[in-house]
Amino acid sequence: MGAKREGMALDPRIGGGEELLRGDGRRGFTDECLPKDLECFKAFVQRMGCPATLLQATEDVNKRILNKVDSIPL
Repeated sequence: MGAKREGMALDPRIGGGEELLRGDGRRGFTDECLPKDLECFKAFVQRMGCPATLLQATEDVNKRILNKVDSIPL
């Protein structure tokens, strides 16, 4: 584990492995909180009149990762 990951693992909100793999050993995020929080934050930013380009890109990349990985048989 690199120094950044070790530092992140010390934060109880993150822990030691959530930034790497889902519980089933695959990449991407699918839990209840992060996708919902991302959507809410994106809507908030847009309501404030700001572009949510980075947030939308994050959502798009995650969807591509999940679609790619989910198409690979276990």
